[in-house]
Amino acid sequence: MKRMGLSLKKVRGIFITHEHSDHIGGVAKLSKRHKIPVFITQATRLQGRLKLEDSLCHTFKAHEPITLGNLSITPIPKLHDAVDPHSFVVSSEQVRIGFFYRYGRTLRASDYWFFPMPCCIFRSQL
Repeated sequence: MKRMGLSLKKVRGIFITHEHSDHIGGVAKLSKRHKIPVFITQATRLQGRLKLEDSLCHTFKAHEPITLGNLSITPIPKLHDAVDPHSFVVSSEQVRIGFFYRYGRTLRASDYWFFPMPCCIFRSQL
């Protein structure tokens, strides 16, 4: 971020998709050092054995929007080899963007969240 001229002071939250170590390895230290809240499911926190400061840890549930400033972030469950994996839809009054990590098969009940959407960011390893 520094190399790109971005500041961690502008980060309002860290959203955890799932508990694999390549996703959560430095989260506890980063959150504590910079006082950044972490949004995570209770099952993912337990399975990942994250030692987050309680005051910075916020648990979420599927389909229950989280408000950060003028953004609404909605966690969407997905199928993945993790205890409680989620992708996210981020909305404001002007736009709605989907962030889908390892999007292969979705849960049918959640499909309507994904499309139509003006912008989707996918990362898939099939």
